[in-house]
Amino acid sequence: MISKKLILLAVFLTIVIVIIFAVLPFPQGNKTNDDLSSSQTLKSDQVQVVDKNYQTSVSSEQADNLQTELLFARRNQDPKETTGIISTTLATMLDRMNSGQISSVQDLASVRLHIDDADRVQVYIELFDSSSAQISELRALGLEVELINDNLKMVQGWIFYENISELASLGNVSQIKLPNYAMSNRGSRMTEGDRLLLADKLRSMGYSGKGVKIGIISDGGNDIADAIATNDLPNDVKRFGSCSERSANRSQCRPQWTCNEGTAIAEIVHDIAPDASLAIGAVGTSLEFIERVNDLSTRFDADVIVDDLGFFNEPFFADGAIANAVSNVADEIVYVSAAGNSADTHYEAEFKALSYLGGNLHNFSNSSASDPAMDIEILPDGYVVAILQWNDRFGSSSNDYDIGLVDFSETQILASSEDLQAGSHDPIEAFCYHNNSSSAQRVKLAVELYAG
Repeated sequence: MISKKLILLAVFLTIVIVIIFAVLPFPQGNKTNDDLSSSQTLKSDQVQVVDKNYQTSVSSEQADNLQTELLFARRNQDPKETTGIISTTLATMLDRMNSGQISSVQDLASVRLHIDDADRVQVYIELFDSSSAQISELRALGLEVELINDNLKMVQGWIFYENISELASLGNVSQIKLPNYAMSNRGSRMTEGDRLLLADKLRSMGYSGKGVKIGIISDGGNDIADAIATNDLPNDVKRFGSCSERSANRSQCRPQWTCNEGTAIAEIVHDIAPDASLAIGAVGTSLEFIERVNDLSTRFDADVIVDDLGFFNEPFFADGAIANAVSNVADEIVYVSAAGNSADTHYEAEFKALSYLGGNLHNFSNSSASDPAMDIEILPDGYVVAILQWNDRFGSSSNDYDIGLVDFSETQILASSEDLQAGSHDPIEAFCYHNNSSSAQRVKLAVELYAG
């Protein structure tokens, strides 16, 4: 009876296969912001004019006009019509919008020309008189006033482009121009996520991370001195643990381990919350991870901990040692963990037994048909790492599954994992296979229930 129950359990077990492909080395380390000055242009189907803190995309046919007319502000306005009150760049924008050259004002956004989600343009308006009555005239034409400087008789605000010419016709307006935007000096790069998260707006309200301690768990921060030298990080970042660099080894399916990913995350955090105190914890194993959680929560007294690591030997179906370590501190600390990027490289299903060539294989078919293997193509010099788990408890699995890779003709076993599960083992199998040929290789992956 016991054997029969185990067989039934095996039939309904849920299995998960995570497959990792690699064709090129995995670069790690510094942030991936485009390191471009505001005057450079990328030529592609979508051309980007990029700056550290601001970017926009326009179609290729618009790129040259954007470069010459906006970045270099070529004058094409009619002086009689505008009397020089509207700046050249704004006049160019109005001309292109009114002539139908551009269908959306958003297409003209740039490092110098800021446009909000409501399609309003941010402007400076110079006045002869900045009294409240005169400001009311501006508001009546749709200007959202942000700041008023009475000494300079200047107003900063947002206005729809359609109303700019009418603003210029007011007798009290001497000039309408673009604001003078500051360039950050905190570091050589600024994370693009800063604007996406609206962190710049929070900082303008006084929320800069002051008084908050943020701990980062990653592979390490061996290049932290370089980040400090470029002002991408402050010089008081705490460090816990150590990391040894490893070069990539494709025959071992091993990506490069740079020990610098923690620095990259710290730079992003510092961009968003420049006044927060930072610490980096280096991790290479799950035990080191648990140690770093304790270091950051107790020795550093972190308010927030973030990590970007994944452990495929941790249980997929239940909490393991790492999850428990995090749970122990989560009541007192905000804990943020990267979700990972394995959504398109995993397979999950209930085990469906299929008798095939003398084995009890999983049927990958979603219908009544029989499909004993998953077809995979591995590119030249690429590799595949496959990890199989099923929903037994770690340390007590008695359902013995194996996983293997065979050539497409099913005549040769290329790689396999056949660990024992006999009641006190973990429900996991994993293998790595490297295609060292110069041609793509078609292979088949199979899962077998060996016992249980």
